[in-house]
Amino acid sequence: DNATSIQTAINTVSTAGGGKVVIPAGTWLSGPLEIKSNVVLHLSANTKLMMLPYNADSSQGYPHDKNQYFIGTGSASVENVVIEGEGDTSILDGQGEDWWRAMDEKTLTGDRPGALIRFAKGSKFLVRNIKFQNAPNTNLTLGNSGNASNFTIHDVTIVNPSSIQKEAEADGRCH
Repeated sequence: DNATSIQTAINTVSTAGGGKVVIPAGTWLSGPLEIKSNVVLHLSANTKLMMLPYNADSSQGYPHDKNQYFIGTGSASVENVVIEGEGDTSILDGQGEDWWRAMDEKTLTGDRPGALIRFAKGSKFLVRNIKFQNAPNTNLTLGNSGNASNFTIHDVTIVNPSSIQKEAEADGRCH
């Protein structure tokens, strides 16, 4: 779990007045991350930042008590946040299939995370050039009863788990 290292970098950059935290090429596992003001979180090309997997025993997987987001603003009001990549090889992966399966089988322990990215409070958010895949719930949540504003989202690809896609097609929810 690389959450502590990534969170330390985010905190350090924000405390210093702002800057860029770069996740280098490779595959990285992480628990929940709280984004801070004046931070650019950059996923390099050929980078996959993966949410810790679902496990009924939360000590062995994603912590079920932090169910609001994978990357989010938490309870703080933040501003000037960028989450970016270098196209479809810069991936946020929620490892959602096991979450969905546990929910469908009614064996889910705890709550699913609410979103891969959740901007609940603050202003001036940019998400660009990145791919979301296998979300355990929602991919991107913008705002919280009007507590966040000024969003720009562009060049984002969203891919659902194949089992969810098949169910949506069978139910006529997707064409």
